[in-house]
Order: sequence, then structure tokens, then C-alpha cells
Amino acid sequence: MPPDPGPPVFVFNNPSPSPDRKEYGYEFWIAIDHDIEPEGDIEVKDFAGGLYAVTICKLHGDPNGNVLEVWMRLLEWVKSSKYEWRKTHELEKAHDPLVSREDLVLVLYLPIEA
Repeated sequence: MPPDPGPPVFVFNNPSPSPDRKEYGYEFWIAIDHDIEPEGDIEVKDFAGGLYAVTICKLHGDPNGNVLEVWMRLLEWVKSSKYEWRKTHELEKAHDPLVSREDLVLVLYLPIEA
């Protein structure tokens, strides 16, 4: 049996890349039990969830392109579907966070609405 990777961890750009900003970062969200109290600079946020278009891509060597290209394909799919892009956080999650960087597969979540 594979080791338990623990609670899911989602990430997204914060702040997002832009032409006038040289650097950008990631915000990490981790699922916690309701009785956990934050310490220091850690915040607890409620996340409403919602409907998402989902795909996967390899971090390295994906035949469908790099991560940005796969994101753009997912967005194009949404634009050609009956759904609309719900402009909130686009999330990424490691399929198996315990594998090497070379074998890492990301699950991409694009928020949508009907």
C-alpha cells in the first residue's frame, strides 16, 4: 500500500504573473479539520468550492505541452463548451505529492459555471 500523502494541498498564483511584475508567487491551501486553530501568520479560510473543469498534465515532458499550454487548452475547451469561466482561483494539485519532480503529475482545476 502506498504511503498516505496526507490532506490535499492546492496551490494557485498569488500574486499572478503580469508584464509589469518580474516575480510572482504561490498561495498554498491545505484542508484541515474544523477544530484546528491557526498560529502565527497562518489564516483559516472557508472555501465554497463549486464546479470545475479538470485535466492533468506532467510537470516535465507532457506530450500536450508545458503546464501553461495545458492550462490554455483547458480554457479553450471551456470557451467552446456550454460552460463559462468563473473568474476565481484556478487551482493546481499534485496527483501524488510523494513522487520525484521528474514524475510529478498536476491536476488542474479551472472554475466554471453553467
